Amino acid sequence: RLEYAAAADCETYCPEDFDEFYKQRRRWMPSTMANLCELCARGTRVISSNDAVSIFFIFYQAAMVFSTIVNPGTVILIMAAGLQYAFAPSSETLSIFYVTLVLLMLLSVFYGFVNVYCREDTKLHVGKILTLILSLIMAAVIVGVVVQVAVGFEFKEPTPPSEEPMIIIPPTRHHEKKTKAPIDVLIECDVTSDYASAFLPR
Repeated sequence: RLEYAAAADCETYCPEDFDEFYKQRRRWMPSTMANLCELCARGTRVISSNDAVSIFFIFYQAAMVFSTIVNPGTVILIMAAGLQYAFAPSSETLSIFYVTLVLLMLLSVFYGFVNVYCREDTKLHVGKILTLILSLIMAAVIVGVVVQVAVGFEFKEPTPPSEEPMIIIPPTRHHEKKTKAPIDVLIECDVTSDYASAFLPR
């Protein structure tokens, strides 16, 4: 039987290296997902038997389950889009995006295969290598995005106005016999002196 004890002491040991951290996450993630799914499935019973739990808390836990499921795909899309934006922002094709997307998806499938069929030491070695590779990719994405943002905010001197005058001629009007009449208004704009003068026929 489990009961609540307010004066209870609890302690834990934090992982000190990658192997211990990997094993801890491999234990905690499936158990956390299983507990959250169980809580969401029995949410009505939990709410009725516990005044401290509301329907909003159950919705929050359901959102946590959903975010945990979509997080891998979200990270893959962010990395692929980040590489495209960082190294080929003006490209009309999304070649880098699609190539990176396919490679990361294959990498995820490969890692799942390793975790299911390989030995413990192989899992740890592959996990270390993939962690290093993905860390370098994320670092490249961050640096590239920062550079593109800095270039976007770079101050550019305004282009000097042209010395040639610009002439605007309005369309001709037609008289009653549907014949073209001579131009009756000619507006000449001097761009350099920033003024316009209209010459009307006398």
